[in-house]
Amino acid sequence: MLAFKAGCINVDIQGIEDETGATTEPGALFALEASSSEPLGPHEPARLFFLQHDGAKRFPFRDRRFEWIIAEHFIEHVSFAEAQAFLAEARRLLAPGGTLRISTPDLAIYAAAYFDPAQRFFKEHYELMTEGPRMEGNKAFMSSRPADMFNQIFYGYGHRHIYDERELREVSARAGWTEANGCSVVRAGFRESAMGDEALAALDDAVHKDESIYMEMFCERTLPRIS
Repeated sequence: MLAFKAGCINVDIQGIEDETGATTEPGALFALEASSSEPLGPHEPARLFFLQHDGAKRFPFRDRRFEWIIAEHFIEHVSFAEAQAFLAEARRLLAPGGTLRISTPDLAIYAAAYFDPAQRFFKEHYELMTEGPRMEGNKAFMSSRPADMFNQIFYGYGHRHIYDERELREVSARAGWTEANGCSVVRAGFRESAMGDEALAALDDAVHKDESIYMEMFCERTLPRIS
């Protein structure tokens, strides 16, 4: 998911259609009314907007337009260079005091799991990724075998580059998220915000919680004090 808050705009390179059959066009905003069959969550507005767009390219929005930007399991689907370009673009679009929240599969979790004799993570992750009607289709190509699961994170799902915390800090620094530019990059957690943006963190998809690293980036903002 790639989303921007300010009218709540969701972005995907793939097109979609609404319940009436109307379809999106690249570069044009598409209004989506809340579906009666799939009601929105408590933190989502009654009306959303969708933009069909390549997330690695410049967005058709003015500077400092958005309070929040969410990149949930997006950055691993583009190359390192494209991720750097996206992060630089996100810095351009984020309003002063706003937050960019990123989640992506954590290489450190997978590496540690591979050397765990009990293979606990791979077994539990397989169950999470295949349970229920939404995920049942994954059984056709997933297994809990350690080598297979490890290969899937690199080569499955259209992944291009897998990150740990150090790699995320490297690509964000190259994109200008540095102290010299008045910016900070901090570790967060599943549905936990380092900056106290709980409504933002509440949008995390539970299906990714066991495998993900969560980071928040912001400029012209001070970390909250811990009492």
